[in-house]
Amino acid sequence: MKRWILMLFALMMAVCMAVPVLAEPVADMVSVDLSKVYTLTNAGTENQAETFTFTIEKVKVEDSSFYTLETMPMFENQTYTIDFAQGEATVEGDKNSVSLDLPVYEHVGVFTYKITESVGSTAGVSYDSSPMYLKVTVIEQNGKVRVAALHYQTEDGDKTECFENVYAAGSLAISKTVTGNMGEKDRYFTVTVTLTGQENKTYAQSYPVTGGSNENNPSEIAIGVPAVFYLRDGETVTLSNIPYGVTYTVVEDDYTDDRYDEAAYDFSDAEKTVDSAQDTVNITNNKGVEVDTGIGLDSLPYLLMLTIAMAGVAVYFKKRTAKENG
Repeated sequence: MKRWILMLFALMMAVCMAVPVLAEPVADMVSVDLSKVYTLTNAGTENQAETFTFTIEKVKVEDSSFYTLETMPMFENQTYTIDFAQGEATVEGDKNSVSLDLPVYEHVGVFTYKITESVGSTAGVSYDSSPMYLKVTVIEQNGKVRVAALHYQTEDGDKTECFENVYAAGSLAISKTVTGNMGEKDRYFTVTVTLTGQENKTYAQSYPVTGGSNENNPSEIAIGVPAVFYLRDGETVTLSNIPYGVTYTVVEDDYTDDRYDEAAYDFSDAEKTVDSAQDTVNITNNKGVEVDTGIGLDSLPYLLMLTIAMAGVAVYFKKRTAKENG
């Protein structure tokens, strides 16, 4: 019985060895995602809606005796776009992607494509000037041509994942301080603010304004259009979401005819250019006068001494006269 079991086991081993072992097939890859991460420099800011555009071109073909650079398979579309809605970018970075359908490869080889982001004109946006390279490896397996691997890399060959863009914007806060013994704390002072954009840049129609108590203060400001604000002591108006690179002027009306000193300006940025989370401008108006009390405090002790002395003299002569008449 044992002999039969051994013979059966040997037969099974022979059959197993005679059956060829099939290699695990490579999964077909028919598309690849192109991704972008959009980041805010400062919290509390908001990107404009934008469509980012990318172009694809052939770069190199390797390990192929059939294809040349001119004949290597190319993507059906050479231009792709990725959209971001207004306010979609975040400080942590928001990621959007587009799917790229791979070309049809009939022969093996290693194919490299260059993907470049088009530079736009939106103010505050840093466009990614570094191209990405898509490397596609095509092999033959079991009589079939398959895309075995693909990845993105930099020009130096380092692997990368996505394009990166940044929206940089800040705010401008304008404050009022009134000093002096005749300073009017409840008076509104008129201040004109003008924002100037950079050439060849695209700006939003307007930017929001908050703060201040005067009902005539505007709620928004546009690039290149002077805006008039009314501020009193302790108040601040803040212009928000201003793209980096915007310059500004802040000019208050002249109140010297009302016996105020010339306005004193304190700019946090000497260049008067938005390039941080918040730029500040404080305007101080001072009005002080010398109070006329009638008698100078410095001479008061001497006047008191003189008065006492005169009173003493008067008492002396009164007593002397009374004695002589007595």
